[in-house]
Formats: sequence, C-alpha cells, structure tokens
Amino acid sequence: MKKALKRILLILLVLILLIAGSLGLITTVLQDEVGNTIIAEINKQIKSELTVDKVELTVFSSFPNASADLRGVVLMDNRDGVLLEADKLAFRMSLLSLLGKNILIKSIAAENGALTVQLDRRGNPNYDIFRPTDDKDADTSDRIIDLESATFRNIELIYSDESKNTVLYALVKHADFSGAFSAEEFSLSSKADIATQFAEQDGLRYLAG
Repeated sequence: MKKALKRILLILLVLILLIAGSLGLITTVLQDEVGNTIIAEINKQIKSELTVDKVELTVFSSFPNASADLRGVVLMDNRDGVLLEADKLAFRMSLLSLLGKNILIKSIAAENGALTVQLDRRGNPNYDIFRPTDDKDADTSDRIIDLESATFRNIELIYSDESKNTVLYALVKHADFSGAFSAEEFSLSSKADIATQFAEQDGLRYLAG
C-alpha cells in the first residue's frame, strides 16, 4: 500500500514538473509574439497610441490565466497628451486562449504610475480613446480586447474640469472597475481606496495633503 502511494505521489510530482516546464517553455517561446500582438491590436482599437519598454509573459503568478506584463507603459490620450504612465500594465487572458489562434483579453491592471483625466469646457473627456464598434476603419472581427474589468494600484490621479474650473490631485491606492469598456456607451461599477491630496476650484485650495 505504501509503495503504491509513493508511486502515485512520484507520478504526480513528475507530471507537475513536466507541466511547469512546458508552461515555462511556452511563455519563453511566445513572449515576444504575444507582446507584439497585444500592442499592435491595442493600437488598432484605440484612437491614440500605446508604447512600452518591454513585455514579460507569465502563467505562474496568474494561473490558470496567462498574464502579459507590459513594462514602462505610456498611453496617449485623444489630445496628444499622456493619459496613463505606468511601471506595469498587466493583461490577463485564459491559458487556452493563449494556446489557441485567438487571444482574448478580459481584464487589465495598472501599477505604479499616473493617470491624467481632463474635461474641456464642453465636458469632452481626454480618455475617449476606444474606437466605436461601428467604426468602418476598425476590424471588429479581429478584436482581442474585450475588457470587463480594470484594476489600478498606486496610481497618482490628476483630474481637471475646465467647465467647473476644478483641479484634483489624489493617490489611488487600489481601485477596481467593471463594465463593457469597449462599447460605445457603457456603465461602470467600482470600488476604490483613494487618498485625496488636494482639490482646487476657482484658484482656491480646499484640501491639503
């Protein structure tokens, strides 16, 4: 009985090592391909531009999902300014999606950076960067990004509203958002831990950090 149990445990250990080795090999082989695909497809689906320093693909920290971690991220807004800068922008996808022909990204997480949100005098936001689904120039059949959730950790928020002459600086310690982000019209649900540093309106500062 003990010998049989030891044999089963040994077989399980060998299988685990084989799976781990295979996953490590897969991520090494596919890392550049997946990273380049994600960046190219993001830039096809947005009206601005995303640039990164490097891409790391991992399955161990996000198992059973795979995670493409973009490092040194700069995402432009729709006014030729910077919407988001982040040390890390992680895209999560199912492992089966990674191994198949079509990668489908459902969630994103940004860590250690700055998010600049601006509204002009007419209330138009600078974060309206996704191409609408009925845009003739956008090939919706090849979309790989269909975001349903987004997470921010340690992100400095700079918010300004020209119509109300308001400026707000805050630190987003942790925030979760969910919704159909790529739809032309969408609603969000959220929960967040935000520390306000200061707010100004009409040149007067109301909160000081």
